Amino acid sequence: MAKYFKPEEFACKCGCGTQAMRPTFVDKLDYARGKAQVPFVVNSGARCEQHNKDEGGNTESEHLLNAEGYAEAVDISTKTSHVRWKVVTSAIAAGIRRIGIGDNFVHLGDRLGHKPHPVMWIY
Repeated sequence: MAKYFKPEEFACKCGCGTQAMRPTFVDKLDYARGKAQVPFVVNSGARCEQHNKDEGGNTESEHLLNAEGYAEAVDISTKTSHVRWKVVTSAIAAGIRRIGIGDNFVHLGDRLGHKPHPVMWIY
C-alpha cells in the first residue's frame, strides 16, 4: 500500500475509470516522493486509448495499459525548477529510468521491457 498516493490519483482524467498502475512502479513513485520531500501532484496517470489520443500521446505511451493491464507512467506537476530538480533526482534514486522534462511537469515512466532506458528527454 502506497504511503503518499491513493489509487484515484492515477485515474484517467476523462472519467472512464482506468487507473491500474503497475504496483512495483507505484512503489518506486512512493519511494521517490518520500525522498523528494515535496508533494507529487499527478497531472496524468493511466489513460484510456481515447484520452491518450486526445492528449496527443503516442500509441505506445507508457500511460496506456500494457498487455498485463497496467499503466507505467505519470506526469508530475513541477511549478518551479527547484521542485523539478527534486522530482528528477528522487526518481533516479528510486530506479525510474525513463524521464521526460516539460515546462511545468516531469514524465516518469517505467516500461523498461519495451522502451529504451535509461533515457531523459525534453518536450
